[in-house]
Amino acid sequence: MPLPVAHSLIGASIVTLALRRLDRKSIVPLFIGGILGLLPDLDLVLSWGLGLGRHYHGSYTHSLLFALAAGAAVSLLRREEQPRAVAGYVGAVLSHGLLDALTKSEFGGAALFWPFDPAQYRLGLLSNYEFYPNPAAQSWWSILTGSAPYLLRELNLCLPVFILAVAIRHKLSLTAVNPDADRTVIPNPKGHEGAGTRNQPLEGKKHGAQRI
Repeated sequence: MPLPVAHSLIGASIVTLALRRLDRKSIVPLFIGGILGLLPDLDLVLSWGLGLGRHYHGSYTHSLLFALAAGAAVSLLRREEQPRAVAGYVGAVLSHGLLDALTKSEFGGAALFWPFDPAQYRLGLLSNYEFYPNPAAQSWWSILTGSAPYLLRELNLCLPVFILAVAIRHKLSLTAVNPDADRTVIPNPKGHEGAGTRNQPLEGKKHGAQRI
């Protein structure tokens, strides 16, 4: 299964692309996007805390319905009215289940269509996640050291995705503020203001009178 680094960076990337512009206030929604990317793993509390087993992981919190509910709840709390921002929050939550569905292991997958279909779907595109923590039998130090190689791998894969999302959003923000930023200006070879404009009224002798 993808670990917190991948989930949080992808969630933050989706919210970044949903923003209207990037500024200092964008830190808050980006942080929220990272948290929402991790939110579906709340079922680990039931899997670990209540001893239901790792097969319980990937259940209803990884579903489309949960993503819609969580994204809508965050939008209401933030009084968000822009549809694209709401979609960004929903997409950040949903990205977790989609990433888990890419994994191939006995505990991988996500119940994307719960409650209509409780099956945990796996596409089998990734099969390199052999690490799964077990707090009941492992110390937190052993869990941290065991996950370190996977966390570093996810950082190398997902950090460029986040940087690219920020760059795209920044470029679009500049274009929205100054739509003529990318327009090529052709200099006037004669140095006269307004030269080259067609259908400009002629002054002087052709009109037979001088303008006042």
